Amino acid sequence: MTEPQESLLVFLALREGCVERAADVLRAERTRWSTHGEASAFLRIPDDPFAAFNPQMRGFEATLELRAGDHAASEALGGFEERWAPHAHLDLSVLVRGAEHTFAAGDTGAVRYHYLMRRRHDFDAARYLAHYRTNHSAIGMRTSGQQGYSQVHVDAETSAASAVAAGVGGWRVDSVSRLWIRSVEDFLTNAGPAGAEAIEDEKGFVDGANSVMFASAPLA
Repeated sequence: MTEPQESLLVFLALREGCVERAADVLRAERTRWSTHGEASAFLRIPDDPFAAFNPQMRGFEATLELRAGDHAASEALGGFEERWAPHAHLDLSVLVRGAEHTFAAGDTGAVRYHYLMRRRHDFDAARYLAHYRTNHSAIGMRTSGQQGYSQVHVDAETSAASAVAAGVGGWRVDSVSRLWIRSVEDFLTNAGPAGAEAIEDEKGFVDGANSVMFASAPLA
C-alpha cells in the first residue's frame, strides 16, 4: 500500500437531457483541475447494472477526481457552482475530500466502480475506518475481476466546508471504495468467493440501504 494522498471527489447528479452536453463541460473541468494536480473525469456507463443493487439510492452520472493538497483543491473548486448549476442538480450531488489509501494501482483507462459508503449505527467513525482499512481491504485485494483498489477515508469537516463553498448539497458519507475493472460483466461474473465474502463483511459494518454504488467509464 502506498502513502495516503489527499483526494477530492465530486459526484454529479446531471439534469435530465444534459449528459451529452455535460461531456464537454467535464473535459473543460478536467483540464482546469489538471493545473492543480492529477485530474480524472468519468461518465456513468449506460444501463449500469449496479443500479439494481440498491434501487432506492440515486447513482451519479458524472464524476470528477483530483489528487491534490488542501490549497490546490480549494483553488480548483473556485467558480464551480457557476459552471455546473446549468448542467447538474448540485443539491443532489456529493463532494468529498479525504485521504486516499491505494492498495493496488489501476489502469487509468479502466472502468471505475465507485461505492459511496455510510457506516452502520453501531460503529463510530474510528472503528468503521479501522475495519475498512484492515479487514475489508484484505478481502478486496483477493477479489477477482478487479485490476486496482483504493479507499478514500472522508474528512467530514473539510468535505463540508468545500461542499458549501462549491454549492454542492451532499458530503456526509464515511468512505468511498474505488475499483478499476476490465468490464462490469467480467467483474460480476468473476468476483469469485472473495466477492461473496466482501458482501457478507459489508453487512457487518456498512449501512448498505443508504449507500450507493455505480460504474463509470473514463472520459476520452
